[in-house]
Amino acid sequence: MQAKAAEFVECMSNEETSLSIAESRYLVPTRTDLIDGYIEQVPEMEAFGEQIKTARARTAQLGAEWPKAATVIYNAVQLAITGEATADEAFAKAAQG
Repeated sequence: MQAKAAEFVECMSNEETSLSIAESRYLVPTRTDLIDGYIEQVPEMEAFGEQIKTARARTAQLGAEWPKAATVIYNAVQLAITGEATADEAFAKAAQG
């Protein structure tokens, strides 16, 4: 079963499949080694391609602490959106944790 799973992952992430998926769904390939070539073919995707090249997971530094941090952020945004606090006040509250 693991061998079949590995085979599937290999198939989905190879160059041909990655480009085919990107082209058919109008997406940027997630394989960074394919982005420049794809952008040459689809120049309107350049901004997205550049973002993918430098993208990092939000959880990379916080790991298991991400849900707690996300809740603080979401609560601060909600305070500002609803007018319960100014953006500066909500930001200050979020910084306190």
